[in-house]
Amino acid sequence: MIPVAFLTWFSRNDLVERNEKGARALKASRKRLTIGLASLAVLHLAGFVTMAVAQQQQPLVFDPDHQPAIVLTTPELSAQVVAQPGDPQTGQTRSITLKSSVGEATVDLPFQFAQVNALAKGPSGKLVVVGMVTGSVWEVGIVDMTAARLIDKFMCYSPAVSPDGAYIAFIKMFGPHSARSPADDVMLYDVALNPAANRPSGISLDDEINVGFELYPWGNGTTADNEDVPTQSANIVGGGGQFLWKDCEFFFWSRASGKYQIVRVVIAGQGATVSSSPLPESGLGPARESLAMFLEDVTDEGGMVKATLSFGSSHTFPVSAPEFKRLGTVDLSALPAK
Repeated sequence: MIPVAFLTWFSRNDLVERNEKGARALKASRKRLTIGLASLAVLHLAGFVTMAVAQQQQPLVFDPDHQPAIVLTTPELSAQVVAQPGDPQTGQTRSITLKSSVGEATVDLPFQFAQVNALAKGPSGKLVVVGMVTGSVWEVGIVDMTAARLIDKFMCYSPAVSPDGAYIAFIKMFGPHSARSPADDVMLYDVALNPAANRPSGISLDDEINVGFELYPWGNGTTADNEDVPTQSANIVGGGGQFLWKDCEFFFWSRASGKYQIVRVVIAGQGATVSSSPLPESGLGPARESLAMFLEDVTDEGGMVKATLSFGSSHTFPVSAPEFKRLGTVDLSALPAK
């Protein structure tokens, strides 16, 4: 259950004011870009809409008063985000219109969706809705398109949807104001699973924080392990919390205990295998301290994995595949660990 004080912080009446204060506080306390995923683009790819990270280091725009047009079209249906004046009772300002051969339906989104950034067609007739509560806090919703209703939602940082819409990589939520010495816990949401299967045993379905499978740092697994972490050892994901998806795997780079790593997560069957390899600190340059470099590409060239990071000019770090150390595999068929 989300604490009442936390819910009060997100009351609709002071959403805009909290946006500015929250963004400044998050940037100052975490010493990194405020959700520097750069600009989000809505792309029509093979019948689904997904998010793309522009490699230019542009600020993400949070402007609820000017909701961009978000439309998803597939051979079976269409989905469109509709903005309307705030409901005086609920604060709700966004809905989704679904159209198919059997008719039309409207799915109202809760007030936390002050802005919708992207839609993605997931498996099992589900729709992934990626939006923002404030300029630094994200809200992700799962819509059952057959029943035309929202079946799950959670708050997080830096959500990134896989190309097939089946998985969402994200950073676990912590209070922008209340968290003491937070760290970036990298999580995975399996869209094909029901809400209960994406939460540890005993966690309420309306808990919007303790959601997903924890992947990194390896060995974590409690519901409150991303707060009160010593600053020197806290894991911070580079590029403002950027995840780079390539088919059924994704990459990110991070710093923990003064060491820089590139992390690879491969999803196959019912498991997510996590491995990591050290980045040569000498080649990262002064930008490593701010963790502002973006992971532009990761390629496999004849067994040689090459990661390209950029900050103004590009730096290429070749990493041989055998150098990746396998940390372990998370079982996606079991409930997430507490």
